[in-house]
Amino acid sequence: MRTRHLVPTALISIVAAAACASPPTPAAAPCCPAGAAKADEPPRTIAVTGTATLDVVPDVADVVFTVSGEAARPKAATAAARARQARLVTALRAAGVTEADLALSHLSIGPTYDSVSGRQRGYVASITVTASTRDFDLVGDLMDAGADAGATGMSTQFRVADLAARKAKVRGMALDAVKAKAAQTTEALGVALGEIRSISEDGGSTWGPGWGAVENVYVQQAVSPSGAHADRQPLTLSVTVTYALSPDA
Repeated sequence: MRTRHLVPTALISIVAAAACASPPTPAAAPCCPAGAAKADEPPRTIAVTGTATLDVVPDVADVVFTVSGEAARPKAATAAARARQARLVTALRAAGVTEADLALSHLSIGPTYDSVSGRQRGYVASITVTASTRDFDLVGDLMDAGADAGATGMSTQFRVADLAARKAKVRGMALDAVKAKAAQTTEALGVALGEIRSISEDGGSTWGPGWGAVENVYVQQAVSPSGAHADRQPLTLSVTVTYALSPDA
């Protein structure tokens, strides 16, 4: 009976690789493809960033109130906070806020402790209510209403109602800047662009420091009798597009 000898596949691959790496004889054609030397080279790319800025003026003020209630049990503490919330909502409606512009943002319950013994003495429930208005002259009146209703905390945040549409406009401006910059750069360098490899976006900064602080609102009211106002602020967005350079470049 004949004995068959099997040659390991790995050995065949190694031999084939060694044969391929050996310098060919003048009469033989090279066994490695002509483009194999470039196969391991990283693709050539160019990244182009376009930045655009649009000045926007906030048109909505969100006045955030916190009311609290304390009691021996969580249910009683919540009921006390709800009672203050009802008084606050009534006062805000009287000041000119519509039902659609009132929102319950947050409800939390936690223990309270005696400052001397350190023992738990009960629970405190806190409710956050947000009143939104497009009339910045109402901000001061709303805060007075919150103070009369026993609010334990107040703050104001300014925003743009159609911020998504504004961002879409700025994004289009940034993309136009990318295309113009890429065309100018490639023409100057004498290269050609290939396919797009990646696109990334950086939202940048929208508001300046100090926006929404209660003290800023009262400072503005002291300076301007007409009430609080929101200054024009830059909305900046950057888009980076990475292109592959054409092989013929």
